[in-house]
Amino acid sequence: MALVVATLTPGVQAALAAGATPNGSSSDVVAVDIATSYDAYARLAQSCSALPPTIVKLPDLKDKLKTALSNNSQSAATAADLWAQAFEAYWTGAFFGATGTVITINGTAALKSALESIFSTTSNTLPGVAQQVSTELDKFSKLVMVKDTAVPPPSGCGPSPIS
Repeated sequence: MALVVATLTPGVQAALAAGATPNGSSSDVVAVDIATSYDAYARLAQSCSALPPTIVKLPDLKDKLKTALSNNSQSAATAADLWAQAFEAYWTGAFFGATGTVITINGTAALKSALESIFSTTSNTLPGVAQQVSTELDKFSKLVMVKDTAVPPPSGCGPSPIS
């Protein structure tokens, strides 16, 4: 299986909706729900050796998203930066199989810029925001570069983006 944005959007939308209602979910719950949805989506990724991720940093993603969502009065730029840092942390040091390693994460700056634009647009609807955020996370994810040193021998495959 490969990364498909349609597997991410419903979870992001549900998490955002749960936090947007009066007496809704706390920002920490929303952060964990978004992180969990992203993890389910990201676990479908494949490296150049067609292996899924075996080690990622879900706890770091959860913690950093909690920080990102804890202050409603921060600027769109600050929020976007914190979100981008959270998703970069998820992939930093990740493994695919036993020998595929993430060597670079090329989409962080683009993710930050796109999220700042989304967060700055006050006329967005909740479903629209969820779709836009999911689309940008999908683009970002597909710029995570993996090199696998074991498949095929002797030089391995990659570096190439996950799919």
